[in-house]
Amino acid sequence: MNQGSFSFYELLARIRALLRGQGASRETVLKVKDMTLDTNTHVVTRDGKPIELTAKEYAVLEYFMRNKGRLLTRSQIADHVV
Repeated sequence: MNQGSFSFYELLARIRALLRGQGASRETVLKVKDMTLDTNTHVVTRDGKPIELTAKEYAVLEYFMRNKGRLLTRSQIADHVV
């Protein structure tokens, strides 16, 4: 079977991230202190001022904000931001 650019390990990492996310809160506006992240518009502001982020930076920030107060391993973060 021709697998092309398919990566089994990438698929596995994405499935793991999705399964972990099932228990996480699905709020559309996340707020930590003076930082706000709107998951509908992907707009991030700090102290009311917009912050431009790359897609990966946004994904990491959202993951951190959804898991506020939890100790996250490097592999958990890497799996989520694949």
